[in-house]
Amino acid sequence: MTRTVRRFQTIARAAIGEILAAIGTFVLLSWTGLHLVRTLDVAVTATIDAAVPELWRWVVVLAVAAALTIWLERGGYRRLGADPTGGGTAALLAVVSLPLSVLPVGIVIASLGALPAALVNPFLLGCVAIACWLALYDGLDRLDLESSQFLVAAALACCPLLAVAVADALFGLGGAVTTVTASDLATVVTVVLAAGWQTVVLVLAFVRPVSVGERRPAFPDLERGSS
Repeated sequence: MTRTVRRFQTIARAAIGEILAAIGTFVLLSWTGLHLVRTLDVAVTATIDAAVPELWRWVVVLAVAAALTIWLERGGYRRLGADPTGGGTAALLAVVSLPLSVLPVGIVIASLGALPAALVNPFLLGCVAIACWLALYDGLDRLDLESSQFLVAAALACCPLLAVAVADALFGLGGAVTTVTASDLATVVTVVLAAGWQTVVLVLAFVRPVSVGERRPAFPDLERGSS
């Protein structure tokens, strides 16, 4: 009886894992298609359309994403030499972890007025490419990282904004914040604080403490290959 239950649990976990991977793949492809369409719009019309794309664009993007998801889940991953179980991780990295983990850098660039809106969609597509390499082509293993570290970085990066939002909701600081941040000095302070917080985020999320006497290889793959 116990053996049957364990076997059922194993089968259930495998099925749930496959379903989550397929959902992640569909989300990743839909996200990629959406920003690819918007990037092409900008390249063709030289204008930014911040509104939701027309219905036919959504239909086409979702249909293509669904078709590609089916193909990938039916052997496409293996034909591409990718990990068939990494769809969910790739989607989480591309949609949430990678963009939000560098949010303070975005605040710095925006404060300096050097963030063209036309670069937002290409940046998000770049996050998709990096996420695919990390999750589908053993990038995490090669860098000796875990996907949870990127999620921690994203959460830490959002903490200051969440704190300001909560303070504004509780004490109504919106007008005061707008007045203060309008000055040049406030811009400089914002840039310094955001850059400093980005450094803190990277250190807390990705720098692991090394115990005394332990040596961590700088390039794990190279040292494993030479041994």
